[in-house]
Amino acid sequence: MKKAAVEAVAASKPSDLLFGKILSVNPLRVTVDQKLTLSEEFVFTTYAYSQMIQVNDNVVMIRAQGGQKYLIIDKVV
Repeated sequence: MKKAAVEAVAASKPSDLLFGKILSVNPLRVTVDQKLTLSEEFVFTTYAYSQMIQVNDNVVMIRAQGGQKYLIIDKVV
């Protein structure tokens, strides 16, 4: 029973923290790893951060449940 519950949660892709690197600002593109590059239709920023974003910034993001939308929450220093 416990195994089934754990697998169900994992399959639903609950929100998670991810780290990425800004590839371009306009249009916004973020690489998460060698296999995943996110375009601006999947990545959102807060107003404050959108004013400071630069190419090659390392960022931390929250992945929305289901894994289709990502929110950049800050720059990694």
